[in-house]
Amino acid sequence: MTSTVRRWTSGYKTARSSLLRLPSLTLPELPRFVIKGGVVIVEQGEIRAELQGRTLRTAPDYDEVMLPDIKKWFEAYYTIQFANYPVDRHHLSAGGYQVPCRIV
Repeated sequence: MTSTVRRWTSGYKTARSSLLRLPSLTLPELPRFVIKGGVVIVEQGEIRAELQGRTLRTAPDYDEVMLPDIKKWFEAYYTIQFANYPVDRHHLSAGGYQVPCRIV
């Protein structure tokens, strides 16, 4: 065995043995209650009320010259068509609330 392979296999064995010592993972429990705006929405895992909240949306600026390249990339790597991706404003409840975009 070469030294590179020996180092990789020893690292793998160390990582594997440390994973075997992890405590068993459990799924998170459901909350007993979900309260929003003073209204009980969920109780004991059962939906008790529907509450219409605000729909948040963004409208970022972009360079339209890049649109053909973005479409090509989208069609190659996404399972839906580019034309089906945008959400029309009429699907937004009351137009939604536009959140400003910032470059961070």
